[in-house]
Amino acid sequence: MLYRYFLKKKITNNLGKVIEENDKLICYVNKKKCKSNKKEYNIICINRLDRDIIDKYGLDKDIYYVFDDLDFNKKVNIIGDEKSHISINNSKFDYGLSIYTDGRCSLDRTFIRAYNLFIVHAYDLEIKDMNICNVMSALNYNLIVNLEVDKKLDVINSSIGQLKTNTKIMISSEEFSALNSKISADNVLIDSNNILFDNSVIIGNREVELINNKFKNVDVKSSNIIYNKNKINKSNDIVSLSDMLDLSVVKKVELIDFLKKVKQECNTCNNCVDFKVLKKSRY
Repeated sequence: MLYRYFLKKKITNNLGKVIEENDKLICYVNKKKCKSNKKEYNIICINRLDRDIIDKYGLDKDIYYVFDDLDFNKKVNIIGDEKSHISINNSKFDYGLSIYTDGRCSLDRTFIRAYNLFIVHAYDLEIKDMNICNVMSALNYNLIVNLEVDKKLDVINSSIGQLKTNTKIMISSEEFSALNSKISADNVLIDSNNILFDNSVIIGNREVELINNKFKNVDVKSSNIIYNKNKINKSNDIVSLSDMLDLSVVKKVELIDFLKKVKQECNTCNNCVDFKVLKKSRY
């Protein structure tokens, strides 16, 4: 029993108290257990224990790392794998935060002093009751917000970015939903197969670009709006994307995309006929 206790601590890199449930381990991260150098914390949430030992003691489980009510005074990098799920609540990151995990991730009521680059890579990501903006814009710092999500991104009661603050937002996700939220920056790029908004808006001071197949209730405002690489009418007011893209425009975009693909196929075909040569040969 004691050996199993120490195994669970080792599996979670001795980052804090570990609770075992039937299908998972929950590690409550202790800041004092997190290793750092002079400039930053590098928190590794990856199980490096031998596979035979893990199987022998039945510890092949997903691990939930809970960062609750923690205050970091250095830059923090959190690194996980497909079995690492990161949950950050009521915490403070005074010098920035980066998260790289192939598991799930959630950010809830947490302060992040974002500047230069704020990046999260996860399988699923939930952002709730958050305000992520360029707090160093007065000092001419640029901010890039990069959210790379494999499956689903949920933004709830949150604001990401801010206008006229040297901010660029890039969002990539299979599914993207926003509830009571605002996405705003100088430039906004959203690449998602399915976008669903409810009482939410996208505002781009310079440009908003959307790449997707399906959308619902998406409101947008920008002097330059690009949909699937085709420029559409600008909007000085917040309007529905559906209203801007009536059926004829959508069909036109689909036709243009189809013709582009046909042209590319012809250009790459070694047996394509040179019609100019053929025309001359007839006379």
